[in-house]
Amino acid sequence: MKIEFREGLLLTELKITFNGRSKTAKDIVIDTGASHTLISQI
Repeated sequence: MKIEFREGLLLTELKITFNGRSKTAKDIVIDTGASHTLISQI
């Protein structure tokens, strides 16, 4: 997993593959301080 620190945030990419098709979401925030973490894209 490639993690980038930009503008005070930890960011990564998320690739999801289903039935042979793939989708990549860029700039996913890794939230390390929340009691619940959701996948959110900025």
